Amino acid sequence: MAEILEEGEFRRPVPGSPFERRLLQFLKAHLFPEPLRQHEIFDDQDQFVARVDFAYPPLMIAIECDGKKHHFGTRAWEHDVERRSRLAALGWRVIHISWDLITNRSDELLALLRGMLGNATIC
Repeated sequence: MAEILEEGEFRRPVPGSPFERRLLQFLKAHLFPEPLRQHEIFDDQDQFVARVDFAYPPLMIAIECDGKKHHFGTRAWEHDVERRSRLAALGWRVIHISWDLITNRSDELLALLRGMLGNATIC
């Protein structure tokens, strides 16, 4: 049992919300490689920059599930702008997913992800 726990699915961080679980299911259903979950990104001075919902580090692509609850208001907006700028300065491209995009416009989401990720075999 210890070996199964050490090497299996149980070592991966659990998606933090139903939104994140839904996106992970979407990625799996469309045969995208499984991303790293709750991936922490640091700068060249080993300073914490961000924890992103999903990441493909070899491609320097992050995926964020942007719900209104955590990204609403001036303070949250200011924080998000700074965070996005710091990620961009490090060369990361961030795909921002809204609930509407995944639930009502999944064809657009699929095209977006295919455009960014292509047929990569990563992670």
